[in-house]
Amino acid sequence: AFRTLLSRRSRIVTIYNSIDSKNPPIIWQRRLNKNVVRLVSDIGYSYKKGTHTLLQSVERLLGLNYPVHLTLFGSIDGDNKSYWLNEISRFKNLYHSHVELKTHEDKAASLELIHQSDIYCFPSLGEGCSNARIQAMSIGIPMVSTNCGELKDIGRSVSHIKLSEPGHEEGFHSAL
Repeated sequence: AFRTLLSRRSRIVTIYNSIDSKNPPIIWQRRLNKNVVRLVSDIGYSYKKGTHTLLQSVERLLGLNYPVHLTLFGSIDGDNKSYWLNEISRFKNLYHSHVELKTHEDKAASLELIHQSDIYCFPSLGEGCSNARIQAMSIGIPMVSTNCGELKDIGRSVSHIKLSEPGHEEGFHSAL
């Protein structure tokens, strides 16, 4: 099959590299003298990316008076847009000083937000090889994610990564 593909002079396209080889990533550094643990996520608002798991975990931490602040940004799932807009509004009203919920951030600003945070959160229900998680791993920020995709193979051996099972809110909360 591969020989046939090449004989047709077909164009083969691969996924672009998540790490910019011309500009190596700046390594994350722990913030000193912090009173609040800053959580960041670029998963957006989608069931399959585990947004519910993240929001429920943060809500639980805040209910237990943990000093956390969540910055969440990304696109809104179009099929459930009105639901997610209502959920964003509800969460902002309840926890306004503890959350920053955005629907878009450019690449440079998102990297800056990640560097200014303490934990990168990625509670996806399923991934192949997530560019966002690879990028976060490459800068060294502590990460709480789910045991799927590339992390299923390498995540347990990396000291700054804590994993939970996909869709398991209790496990994600415990990992945070």
